[in-house]
Amino acid sequence: MKYIFNFRLLFVAALLVFVSCDSSDDDTSFLDNRENVAYFAPVNTGTLLVEEDASRSYDVIVGVSDSKSFARTYTIMTDPTSEAVEGVDYSMASNTFVIEANSVVGSFKLLSGDYASSTLNGKTVKFVLVEIEDNTPILENRSVFTLTVVRYCPIPDEYMAGEYAISDVDATTGPANGTENFASGTVTIMTDPEDPTARVFMSPSLPAFNSEVETVVLNLSCGNLKFAGVDPGIFCTEDVPYIFIDNLEAADMYDLADDSFFLINYTEDPNGSCGGPFSSSFSLTKL
Repeated sequence: MKYIFNFRLLFVAALLVFVSCDSSDDDTSFLDNRENVAYFAPVNTGTLLVEEDASRSYDVIVGVSDSKSFARTYTIMTDPTSEAVEGVDYSMASNTFVIEANSVVGSFKLLSGDYASSTLNGKTVKFVLVEIEDNTPILENRSVFTLTVVRYCPIPDEYMAGEYAISDVDATTGPANGTENFASGTVTIMTDPEDPTARVFMSPSLPAFNSEVETVVLNLSCGNLKFAGVDPGIFCTEDVPYIFIDNLEAADMYDLADDSFFLINYTEDPNGSCGGPFSSSFSLTKL
């Protein structure tokens, strides 16, 4: 039997020692001295869904820390390493846009492209904020916005939502150590308002060794059910994390006509911390 260690508990004391107020790691620290800067806001990543026979859009927001009494034009460049192709995977009106007078935000709209060209894994495009008319400096760590263009099939909000019984089906490390990979019991699956393809629930993972409740995310993508992975923060081999990831060789499917039972296949311990990798699975049964 492998000994399992809780990574979080081993290092919590060290983390407490090094807690500081170093604003160099805070990308909004410019607000302290009101330096006039431009940046992508409030986040620098997003997802554009491509739906068959429907048009979808995504608004990218550019912010400045100080308003001006006049309108300012800003310029966007597309990073040449981008996977998504303008005019095929998405479209945009121009590469120059305006922040209106007395405003601190401007935006540009991206429209979804060809459904046949879209993929379930998605294609990324990077937009670079390269210039603003009054020479406002651009905040370096918010100068790039990464958009993922991904195929989308609508899912009813009530599908795969509510109370489900969860139970290990195939598991190795947990049962070998007198516990479970995912603690059996009842979980509440919720929709994600930010991502209509996601279903989220909380569950203890290896509860005998891990006191935290983990967030489990499942993605429903045009008939394919994907497991986003879990990191319980434990290990058997030092500096080698024990984690769960999606099992790409055992595709999970879903049917919009039936959400009573799901079998989630995943790879347990792909890094080999506790003797893996192992092909594992858990079940969700609607109550």
